[in-house]
Amino acid sequence: MFPNLFHIALTEEGFISFSVRSNENRSDQYFFTKEDILPALDDDPTDGEWSGSEVFSMKRQPNKGAVRIYSQGHTVQWLVGRQEIEILNAQLKALCEEATVGLERPETVVIHSDFKKVTNRDMLSSNEMLREIRTIIREELNKCILALEAPSVLRKMDEEKQSKQKTIIKPQETFIPSHLADGLEGTMSIQGSEHKSLNALEAAKKLKEIKK
Repeated sequence: MFPNLFHIALTEEGFISFSVRSNENRSDQYFFTKEDILPALDDDPTDGEWSGSEVFSMKRQPNKGAVRIYSQGHTVQWLVGRQEIEILNAQLKALCEEATVGLERPETVVIHSDFKKVTNRDMLSSNEMLREIRTIIREELNKCILALEAPSVLRKMDEEKQSKQKTIIKPQETFIPSHLADGLEGTMSIQGSEHKSLNALEAAKKLKEIKK
């Protein structure tokens, strides 16, 4: 539903579409030719008279305005503020410059557009709406953070993988200093060997004595 009382547009055929918001759930749409609209434009606000054609006319007064449409054997009239009538006059003037000249006006067509009435159950409360907005924003932020962190995480994993591949484990070696014995002095004796030699001589002597 359009927000303003009047909504005008130019059709593909060159007719001027004039829609009026009858109430919150309905709009009435009429179609006019360029010749139907032109006589109603730039009405004198001081004469108090209607200006226009037999199917469409306007009245501009110092503090207010009015629009009148004749359709299907009866007349419909809307009272508006002076500012609204001035805006409508300017819009219609601009459309008339683009409208097709010499079209044969069809019978005035009224299209009733019924809009679904919004109930309280269909409307979200302010708190519910805020929660929905926060949830959407939080999800979008998480997506952005993940998108920003993904390259650095992948780069770190790649660096760790390359580091592991380059690491070579060498066998442990015992280090022995080459000059460990420098400056050391002393004597060594082999007591065990000398003791064994003396015992052998005594045994030989005793064996000789026994043979004699």
